[in-house]
Amino acid sequence: ARYRERVLDAMFAGYQAGQTPNPDILCNEAIKFGLFFEEARRLGFDGVATGHYARSSLDAAGAHLWKGIDPLKDQSYFLQRMPREALARALFPVGHLHKPQVRAEARRFGLPTAEKPDSQGICFVGKLDFHAFLRQRLPPRPGPILSAEGEVLGTHDGLDAYTIGQRHGLHVNHGQKAWYVAAKDRSRNALVMVPDPAHPLLSKAEFLIGDVHWLSSAAASQPVLAVEAMVRYRQTPVAARLERLSVAGRYRVHCQTPVWAPAPGQSAALYQGEECLGGGVLMEG
Repeated sequence: ARYRERVLDAMFAGYQAGQTPNPDILCNEAIKFGLFFEEARRLGFDGVATGHYARSSLDAAGAHLWKGIDPLKDQSYFLQRMPREALARALFPVGHLHKPQVRAEARRFGLPTAEKPDSQGICFVGKLDFHAFLRQRLPPRPGPILSAEGEVLGTHDGLDAYTIGQRHGLHVNHGQKAWYVAAKDRSRNALVMVPDPAHPLLSKAEFLIGDVHWLSSAAASQPVLAVEAMVRYRQTPVAARLERLSVAGRYRVHCQTPVWAPAPGQSAALYQGEECLGGGVLMEG
């Protein structure tokens, strides 16, 4: 019930508002390193260990979160909102290994999960038809699909079910081109699409983030900070300058090179080299 309240309800609310929230980041913050960690401590355990591909360390400056050694499996992006207390008492015993090494160890110990396929889908829910999943809670609200020039390309069944940069699952029958979601015009309930992934509407060199959560207390104290920003999992981080704004928890991110398809509601992880400093949520504007 608490998972439903803290993760799924929050996810549905974000989509209803036209955003693209990340339920796995919400789950790590609220459940695995929230409720589960709190219960472990209540029962007298020193901390918790999970199978995330990440690393942690502890020194006089506090706890640090580092990328996993395996660049294809690094999951530090999903841990950007861990409570600091949990990070200080978390163990990631596979973070220093590559996935083939983990499978070899599992075979050596005769574990039934040695050949188990990689997990996919929403945390604790699994892989599913996400569009249909949204429609269980959010009713359709059809509207037009438009080109950047205003030409009608088709219809959608609700802006909530689409995200910036999306290519699949779109009902566009207009030539042989692959169309990409570039914007949501909420005033007209219109989905704006472009036929080229390199279209300027799909990239931004500057954006806002809010509700910033810092894992690094040193980084939190800086009004301007040089970072590398990653706005979606497995996207190559881009060098950026982070500028603190007057509203608490809000920053402007100035990227050296444009970021492809940033969408409100997505989470931006902030790095310096291998260390994840924390992250925030992309905002409109």
